[in-house]
Amino acid sequence: MEDIHIPHFGEDEVSLKTVPGQMAQWIEPNDRVPLLLALSLYDTPRKELEGFTLFRSDVRVAAWIGSNNVVIIGCRGTSVGSRFGSRDMLDNRNIALNSSDYCDLSLVDLAAKLVKDVTDKINGVRSTFGQITDFVLGRKKQEQTNITPYFVFVGHSLGGTSSMCLCMRYPNSRCISFNGGAPPTNPVYVGPGPERATHYHIVGDLISTHMVDSAAKVLRIKMPNMEFGTLATHSSGNALAKPFIIYTPTMEDIEYVAWGKKDKLYSVVSKVIALTPSNTFKKVAQIVENEPIPNSQRWIAKQSLTQFNNV
Repeated sequence: MEDIHIPHFGEDEVSLKTVPGQMAQWIEPNDRVPLLLALSLYDTPRKELEGFTLFRSDVRVAAWIGSNNVVIIGCRGTSVGSRFGSRDMLDNRNIALNSSDYCDLSLVDLAAKLVKDVTDKINGVRSTFGQITDFVLGRKKQEQTNITPYFVFVGHSLGGTSSMCLCMRYPNSRCISFNGGAPPTNPVYVGPGPERATHYHIVGDLISTHMVDSAAKVLRIKMPNMEFGTLATHSSGNALAKPFIIYTPTMEDIEYVAWGKKDKLYSVVSKVIALTPSNTFKKVAQIVENEPIPNSQRWIAKQSLTQFNNV
C-alpha cells in the first residue's frame, strides 16, 4: 500500500504579509485572523497579528494569546518536506481509512500538550523544576489563578481535521477547518456541531468533500474554472479573495457523480484511498455510488432507504 500524499499547496499565495482584508469574502470575519496565523505555520509562524501574540511554536502547532484569555491554537497541514513529514503521512492514512477513530492523530496529541502549557502559563502555574527550586530556596509558594482560556482551534487540511478533534475534546472552544480531511472513504459524521465548528470546503476537493452538516457548519465554495478532483481545489491559496459561487450539497453531488464516471488517471484519489492504478477506476466508481455528498438529495434518499430497511 503506497504512502498517502496530501499536499498543502498555496502557501506561496498566503504569505506572512497577507492581511485579513485580502481573505475571501465567504470566510467569516472572526475566522480570518486565526486562519492566517495557522497558515503561517507552513513558513515562519507570525509573531503577532491584530492583538494576538505568539506564545510558542512547536513546528506543527503554535499558540497565540490574545485579550480576555482567548487563545488561538494553529495546527499545520501536511508538509511532506519537513522533518515531521512521516508523522503527517501516518495521520493522513488514519483520516482516510480509519472509520473507528479519525481523531487518533499525533498532531492532536501534540496540540493537547500545547493547550496544557498555555493554560498553565495563563494561570501562573510553576513548572516542576520551578516548584523544586522554590522549595530548596525556601521561597513562598506563589498564588495561582483558575482561569479557563477560550480556545480557537484552526487549520488547513490535516490541521483542519485536528482542529475539529481538539474542539470535541475541549468544551470551551470553537474550531475552523479549511479543506480539513473528510474524504469519501471515511465520511465525518461526528463533530463539535454547527454552533462551534465551521468547515470551509472548496468544491471538488476530494480530501474534504464528506463532512455531514450535523458535525459542523459546512460552506461549499465553487471556484469557477477549477476542475473537479484536481489538486488545485485543495490549495490553501483558495482562502484569498477570488471569484466564487456558493454551492449546495446537491450541486456538488452532481459534479461528483459526473467526475466518477470519467475513465482517467485519478492521481489525487489513488493517493487518498491508497489504490493501485489497475483497480482505481472501478473502486472509485463504487465509492461515488455508495457515498453521496452528505446532505445532498441522493444522500438523503439513501439515508431514508437505510432507515426503512432497518425497521
